[in-house]
Amino acid sequence: MVGVLVLLLMAGGVAFWLVGRPDDPPDDLPGGTTSSGVVKVTGTVGSEKKAFFDDPKVQEELRQQGLEVSAQSAGSWQMNDVQSGTADFAFPASLPPAEAIQKDHKITGTPVRPFYSPLVVVTRKATAEILRKNGLAAQSDSKVWTLTMDKFLSAVLEGRKWEQLAPENRPPELAGSLFLTTTDPDKSSSGALYVAMMSFLLNNREAVQDEATVQKVGKDLKEAFNRQGGMQSSTEQPFADFVSGTGRPLVLAYESQALELAAKKDLPPDTVLLYPDTAVISDHSIVGFTEGGKKLADVLLKDEKLRQLAVEHGFRPATPPSGESPFKAHVAELNNGPTKNNFAFDPDLNLPRVALPKQDILLSLVKATATK
Repeated sequence: MVGVLVLLLMAGGVAFWLVGRPDDPPDDLPGGTTSSGVVKVTGTVGSEKKAFFDDPKVQEELRQQGLEVSAQSAGSWQMNDVQSGTADFAFPASLPPAEAIQKDHKITGTPVRPFYSPLVVVTRKATAEILRKNGLAAQSDSKVWTLTMDKFLSAVLEGRKWEQLAPENRPPELAGSLFLTTTDPDKSSSGALYVAMMSFLLNNREAVQDEATVQKVGKDLKEAFNRQGGMQSSTEQPFADFVSGTGRPLVLAYESQALELAAKKDLPPDTVLLYPDTAVISDHSIVGFTEGGKKLADVLLKDEKLRQLAVEHGFRPATPPSGESPFKAHVAELNNGPTKNNFAFDPDLNLPRVALPKQDILLSLVKATATK
């Protein structure tokens, strides 16, 4: 700020003040724009993307594109409470909650998908070997592990116990009923996507399309979720518990979470990552409420440096940067790193995909899991 120097004579000394001229521009202008022309935007993101937005390299590139972004994290389905008058964008972890947010705020068009990530299951090497011996998991010649979802779901619904799967030489934490730890599907996208996956399997590998079928598969959905008891509202917490060694044996996570830690060499050394053999994809979809929010969506989709930074954080860009796929190159490097003796990340993901139900049916399926 350019100002006028004012000298005041005071007892015992001289004091100086820098007084602003009336025509000096303030640091912040109306409409969330700084004096340098950078637009300030605020919004809510899934916890799995918080590290991306906190990355100084991401923040700097966003500033280069004229944006200063402040992001807080919340469960994807909890973002329905976001008000367009107090936020510029919402960035849940999948398309269904993004569509619900658009509907609530009367926004037309399709949410923007800058990047995506498949859901995976993280576990320990000893646990993966027990699953393999019981026909519930497999490992390819390229060291990519898969979880055999039809057999796994059947074992869960039959009430199979770890003691039956491994009567001897079983790690002490493997006790009681077999189940997959997920987030609360009523609050978190990953939990809701697991509901979609199970309903797809229970419905002869077809997306549920009507309420009659919801009622038909609802009992089994409820049983599978009741096995795990209390659930977190964010995917970050059960994954962090797994990494710290205090978590449950099988944890549903985003591939990006494991990739990000592998790049930092922070994954536990005995980690194994299982890809469900019927893949469900998390389409990270952003809804812009304001022009600033819409610009952020466009920049995330199109800016090449931001797409490269998304890869470094473990995401698969929807619009790959030019030239050779940086995601495949990133995965190839990691597969030759500390994880190579236990598992490999899958660069191609050539697996059958879960067909997602429509938004209203998915919400009904989620309600069917609730304990009464």
